[in-house]
This record gives sequence, structure tokens and C-alpha cells, in this order.
Amino acid sequence: MKSTCDTWALAILSTALLAAAMPLSAAQPTIVGPNNTTSGAIWYFGYIGPPVGSVPIGYGTEISLEAASSDPNPNPTVTWSTNQPSLLQLVPEFMVGGISYYTAEAIGPSFTYPQSPPANYNISVTVTWDGVKSAPFPIFINIPYANYVVNTGQYCSAFDKCDCNAAGFYSGDTGYVTLNNVYTEDLFGNYLTRISTNETLFNQLWLGTGGWTSSLGNPKQSNWSPTQWNSGYAFPDYYSFCTSTPSSFTPPPTYSGSGGTEFFTETQNYWIGSTTNGWGLCTQASAADLYTNHGAQSNVQPPAYPAAVCANRTNLNTAP
Repeated sequence: MKSTCDTWALAILSTALLAAAMPLSAAQPTIVGPNNTTSGAIWYFGYIGPPVGSVPIGYGTEISLEAASSDPNPNPTVTWSTNQPSLLQLVPEFMVGGISYYTAEAIGPSFTYPQSPPANYNISVTVTWDGVKSAPFPIFINIPYANYVVNTGQYCSAFDKCDCNAAGFYSGDTGYVTLNNVYTEDLFGNYLTRISTNETLFNQLWLGTGGWTSSLGNPKQSNWSPTQWNSGYAFPDYYSFCTSTPSSFTPPPTYSGSGGTEFFTETQNYWIGSTTNGWGLCTQASAADLYTNHGAQSNVQPPAYPAAVCANRTNLNTAP
């Protein structure tokens, strides 16, 4: 029988040998965003990639992520994943210096209905490094959700030049120019700042009598680059009719006023995030109506995502 001292010595030696034979376990890996941020907020504009045109700071559609671990393994197995693969796409970049780099791209919004602050970061990204999983990196994906249109009535430029005499229109002509200031709200009701915007127009219908016929030519679809916005938060949409021969029409067009006779109607959809017509995220669908002395919107649809009335090109106007 060995002494008590010898027994303890053997036990200690066995423990040391066992520990030496076991691989070192990796510490929990970490994920950070740009400037070591621990969460990210990005945007979705109806398609993968940045908006077409100038993108203001704060409207990025993707975020760069990097993961690191104290794992001594020079060739670790690293796996990235998200809890919302239908909303967020993970794109591998490269691994260098023990750091794994990925890009997270928005492919859908965090929510499809209005939100109240603070934001609910319902999307997360994790990385598993040699079997050890990181804490979640939370992400929120915002969208342009709805438009708020203010019909300001008669448009006047500098020096009190109004209607067709306003700068950029047809000086000397008879008719009117109605200015709609169009604001775009996100999921929290905050106004977006200058960003590429466009519209689609269809089901264009004329009254068909008194000279008010399609021979006049249908209104053309417009787009608005960020520099064309008339304030930091609104882009201008002009409804107008100008002519040098007002007596050719019955009833004739007049300067801006109320009432009047409707002579034209069409369906109009606004799209945010691109200057290409019909590209981006549809934020409003309505009818656009032209009268002999003003223009106005009607049958404005409530916000919805996805905007089925836009995707299906639903007619929202009827023949006057």
C-alpha cells in the first residue's frame, strides 16, 4: 500500500497530463459593425442594393460586419447565420488576420406596419466559431412607408410670377399650376430627406369633348433627383395645364381657382429609392385629376406593404 503522499502526487500528475492532452477551448466570438458598433440600422427600398441615384448619409441598405475570437486554431470553422433569412442576406467577404468579414444586406423590412420608438431590433446575426456561438448582433431594417401630400394650391415663383407665368413653365399662356409638396414618412412617421424618387402614370383618360381629347398628349411620367426637392423634406409634384389658345376649349382653362370642370384623370403611384420609373418602394397609390382651374388627388389608398395596388397596377381613377 502506497503512502497518502504518493497517492496525491500521482493524482496531481494524472490531472496535469489530462489537461495537457485536452485542446484549448475557444472564448465566445464577438461581432461588431463599423466603428465597433454593437447594433445596426439599415434601409430597404424594394430591391437589393443601394438606391439608384445619390444616397444621403443614413440611408445605407447594407452594413459591414466583422467577427473575431481568441480561438488559437489557425484554421477555424466559422459559420454566419441570421434568424431572419427572408429579410437579411449575409454575403461573405474574406477572412484575414483571424477576423471574418461579412456584409449584411437588407432584402425586406423589419416590419410592414407603423412603429413607435424605440425601434424593435427583431433581426439578429450570429457567428459560430469552432462550435462556440456569439451573442446576437441586432439589426433593424427601416423603409419609406407612406406619403403625406400637401396641396398648396396656386404655384408662384419669385417676383410673384404665378401659374403658367411661373419660372420653368410657359410665360404668357393661360392656365394654372397646382403645387403638391410630397413628404415621405418612415415606419416611425419621420420624414425622409432628399432621396431619389419617381412616379408611374397609367389608365390616362380624357373627357373627350370641347377640345379636351387625347390629341393633346398624355402627361409624362416624372422623376425627382435629390437636388430637385424644394425643401429638405419634400419633393414638388406640379399638376398643370397651360395653353396659348384657351378659346379652343369648352369650357376654357383659367388661372388657379376652386371648382372647375374635370377634363382628365389618371392613376398615379409614387416610388421612393430610385429615379427609374416604377423602381423602388411604392409609398402611395391614388388618382390624379385635372380640372379647368386646378389639379388634385383623389382615392388615395392607405399605406400597405407590399403595396399590392402598385404591384398589380390597380386602376384608381374612373372616366370623368
